[in-house]
Amino acid sequence: MENIVVETMINYNEYLEKLVVGSKNIYTELRNSEVNKAVTQIVDFSEGVNWMISVNEKLGNLGHVNELNIDQIIEFLNEINNGLEVKDYLLVADIFEHEVVPFFESCSTYNIQ
Repeated sequence: MENIVVETMINYNEYLEKLVVGSKNIYTELRNSEVNKAVTQIVDFSEGVNWMISVNEKLGNLGHVNELNIDQIIEFLNEINNGLEVKDYLLVADIFEHEVVPFFESCSTYNIQ
């Protein structure tokens, strides 16, 4: 396997772990009324998730398939956005705690050989 592909897989696997930790920070901050901090992290989360989707698709095109439910991620992003629009921060916290975190905890990592 090419070094760039292996490095990308490693970065993907590491970022998957960071998404879980970051999501936990987001819902904690929202519940502690630290909305500005949480919103900044939600923007980072969204950008990171988009990066993961892109990497997953590109690696899949190279024959390195790793299942990622992109439709579910898009649904999360829409739910989060809707909650933020109406300033229902407890709903957004619940989405992160009860939907986003378990989803990313159950995602597969790339098997690097």
